[in-house]
Amino acid sequence: MKRILSILGSIALVLGMMLVPASALTVTAQAATEVDPAQTESQFCSVCNKVQNIETSEKVDALCDEPGMTAGTYCAVCGTTLSGRQPIEAEGHDIVNYDPKRATYTGVGWEAYEACTRCGYTTYKEISMLPVPAIEDYDTFLFYLGLLEELAFEYINENPGKDPLDLVIKYVRTGVDRYNSGSWGIMAGYEDPGFAKFVAEWEDMINSSEEITDESEMLAICSLKNLKNFVLPNGDKADIGHVFGTMDITYHNNFSTNHADVAGWAGDLVDLLEFADVSGVDGTLDEMIEEVSKNYLGVTPPEPGQSGFNHTDIIGDLDGFYITQMLQKRDYTKGDLAGILDYETGEFIPSGILGEYFTESLSEVERADYFLKNRLNGASIRSDVREAVYTAYISNKVVATLENTREFTSENLDNLKKACCYAFADYLCELAGDYVEAADVS
Repeated sequence: MKRILSILGSIALVLGMMLVPASALTVTAQAATEVDPAQTESQFCSVCNKVQNIETSEKVDALCDEPGMTAGTYCAVCGTTLSGRQPIEAEGHDIVNYDPKRATYTGVGWEAYEACTRCGYTTYKEISMLPVPAIEDYDTFLFYLGLLEELAFEYINENPGKDPLDLVIKYVRTGVDRYNSGSWGIMAGYEDPGFAKFVAEWEDMINSSEEITDESEMLAICSLKNLKNFVLPNGDKADIGHVFGTMDITYHNNFSTNHADVAGWAGDLVDLLEFADVSGVDGTLDEMIEEVSKNYLGVTPPEPGQSGFNHTDIIGDLDGFYITQMLQKRDYTKGDLAGILDYETGEFIPSGILGEYFTESLSEVERADYFLKNRLNGASIRSDVREAVYTAYISNKVVATLENTREFTSENLDNLKKACCYAFADYLCELAGDYVEAADVS
């Protein structure tokens, strides 16, 4: 019986402890007696009966969707909460509603969504940017080039010291993949990222406005970075990206003749030389001139990615030469390249250098004739044109640097260079109407 009572008493004691809230009980300090030593004041936990230090729990702030907790104390031995630690209700989201935005060529869009100002909650769903359209006709190119010129002058109002013509030329040139290699950056410089961002943000602002109701109404200045070969007013097919590559190196190097040549015809002659070398052209000088003229100059290489000097390149070099000559003769102002937009009528006036040059009557005769008279000092017989081209080519140190980036294998390389130069000279004479005498190369 005593054993059972003892067990029941222990159970009752435990139950009693469970029913009494946990607390830190204080033992009062007392002086020493003959029986007991002195005792300082201390606390012990009513759960584990251990004397301990009481630790403080810091307050946990409530979140939008998670409750918090007030500050309190707990036993450092058993972890039991002793005081405080009351829950704080979750605050709920502070919602702000956002209108939808149309995706554009230069900015992402989104559906209508809500977001909390206090936490990361949002129903935001992004809509990817639209693919940049290509420019495949002359009128579209000229119109957007005119708008780009307008924006360049707006940009320099906010960024004094910038060169608007350099901004425009580089914006177009850097949109051509083949003109973005490291060597191009060294020769022609790099795009101004601030201007590129300015154009993109301006275009996005216009295209995402309420005035634009359909994709067909959107502006696409960014399409100047996606140029395709298109037909000019005179019916010729043009590679305008090639023209702007020529213009950029020339203008970036302060219209240096050596750089202008490398940017155009002389640089393309290096490509032609490599093409002929890889193809194994050999023989006497006359034989090589004939073979280069017949099979390599003015034709597109059969292998993808292989350098050459085709007819479109030649026309682009002549156009680039003319345009940079015109730019060198004037102080650049807004619209000098493409023309201006008449805001009263909404019409674009192609009054710039390009607008006045690329007319329906522009001919290859005019292009070649201008080049012969203004770059080759008016050489009037074919033998003189040949020597002028060859002399300009081999005396150009920038050309020599470019040649050093190629791996030539011909044992007759010097004669092959002369053959390529002579073949190009003959090509120019034929374009100009073949008004010069045949050369005696025996």
